Amino acid sequence: MGALGCAGLVGAQGRGCVGAAAATRTRPAHRTTAVRRPQTNGFIERFHRTLLDEHLRVAGRTKWYEGLEEMQIDLDAYHVHYNTERPHQGRGMKGRTPYAVFKAGLHRKPKPRREVQPAA
Repeated sequence: MGALGCAGLVGAQGRGCVGAAAATRTRPAHRTTAVRRPQTNGFIERFHRTLLDEHLRVAGRTKWYEGLEEMQIDLDAYHVHYNTERPHQGRGMKGRTPYAVFKAGLHRKPKPRREVQPAA
């Protein structure tokens, strides 16, 4: 999965990929979430709920795990499914997968950067 690019993808595919290199090129603003406000971190909160409902509760009923390695293998497989096969209904997704949205974004030209003038 790493060879395909993975900025914005969830899970093991997103670790140590081109996302870090892209972030240093585009210099995004560093923001933190407000204390005790899960609404400001809604995307990941929703992912956690989806992970719980679609994977953990189902896998926990159908398979007995002998160790963390087995659980990690299943979780990594679910992340691949979540990012490349499962259509999403979130804002701007229009039923596409996160990987499809990522690939579509690669073909867009970046907006020109404005030069910030120092205050005199």
